[in-house]
Amino acid sequence: VEIMEMLISRLHNLREMKVRSYDDDWIQDSLQGLYRETNNNVIIEKVIIRANHGTSETASLIAQYCPKLKSLSVSFEIAEDSLLALSTQCPLLKELNIPCIPRISTSQSAAKCAPALSCIHSICTYSLRHFHVDPDENILYYTITIPYLTELRELKAQSSNDHALLPLFSQYCLKL
Repeated sequence: VEIMEMLISRLHNLREMKVRSYDDDWIQDSLQGLYRETNNNVIIEKVIIRANHGTSETASLIAQYCPKLKSLSVSFEIAEDSLLALSTQCPLLKELNIPCIPRISTSQSAAKCAPALSCIHSICTYSLRHFHVDPDENILYYTITIPYLTELRELKAQSSNDHALLPLFSQYCLKL
């Protein structure tokens, strides 16, 4: 792991990073090293992470160290604080690929996360068979988030309550 961290810290022209399996410490240490070695001028534009055990904190770390990020694709759920970090620290972000509709707590938070939310092109709704989530609570979160998914092009409906949200999707997600 230390060899990979040292190697990445020396790749000053690294523009794209694909990671299959990792832990948060490795990615944080690698990005910190690259950040230091490039005098805070990381030029990574695209990050793809495919891992079974990723955490939302990883997206915040990427936002912190990769201000020129244009595309982020992860296989794990991203939380509200990570969306806010991407919205404020990655002004060039154009594409955000995440597996599920993010759960945003308030309309004010959704407005602050709007730059990142509007970069989502493809999304899934939660399958209530796989998540122990109250269906009414899920609909509440979705009604807060959906108006900001203006670039959504693909929806994978997996929830038994998706029919209740179709009017929202058709109103706000005009590219769907």
